[in-house]
Amino acid sequence: MPDNIYIFDFDGVICDSISEIFQTSLGSFLVYLELNSIKFRKFNNDDNEMISMFRDLFHIAGSSDQMKNIWCEIFTKKMLFSDTDLALKKIKNSHINYKKEFYIFREKLKNKSMKKWLSYHKIFEGFEDLLNNNRNANNFYIASAKDTNSIYEILKFNNINFDKNKIYSSSQDDDKYIIFNNLSKLSYKNKITLIDDNFDNLLIGLKFNFTCYHANWGQSYKKQNSEKKITEVTKNNLFEIIV
Repeated sequence: MPDNIYIFDFDGVICDSISEIFQTSLGSFLVYLELNSIKFRKFNNDDNEMISMFRDLFHIAGSSDQMKNIWCEIFTKKMLFSDTDLALKKIKNSHINYKKEFYIFREKLKNKSMKKWLSYHKIFEGFEDLLNNNRNANNFYIASAKDTNSIYEILKFNNINFDKNKIYSSSQDDDKYIIFNNLSKLSYKNKITLIDDNFDNLLIGLKFNFTCYHANWGQSYKKQNSEKKITEVTKNNLFEIIV
């Protein structure tokens, strides 16, 4: 049992997944609108302005079920709802599970073309070398809401060899507390470092006395850090910490 272990979030820390999340969240949102009988105008989903808006708003969604909030904002700003007030009212009162539709649509994209789906994911600069060659690599773990098989395939697609047994996935439950509880038992001296771009996850990590770093290159980086026990870290700083 190692003295020190390092836990990495996947999306937004190791991998830039914005392109994939854009495709999945938009596709599932359109299904969600149809299931709620909400009418919308035709549009080009390759619109650069829409992609830019999605990136700018990404920080307001902490998990997959909140992605519909981004699309409500974009559709409202771009006047894509046939009747905005009615659409927002139906969404507010809807009993349709958007998160379920999100994961169903992701599987459809993977089944349609796994290679294309994998290509939507870009590994952040420096992480291929870190995960493959760092002397502490045996003590690296991944904790993510994305399923284990997908993470493993994305890493393999990007020439990264990573032990599948060290990928802890909460999948559709998005329950990082359970994952962190399990990982907290793996370090003999309970010296655990967590690197995440989501402050909610980092706050959970603090409950287990993890040393917590906020990845400022991540997808949720715009949220203000008011917790003194969470340290802001750049990629360059991170590579200095893990030596």
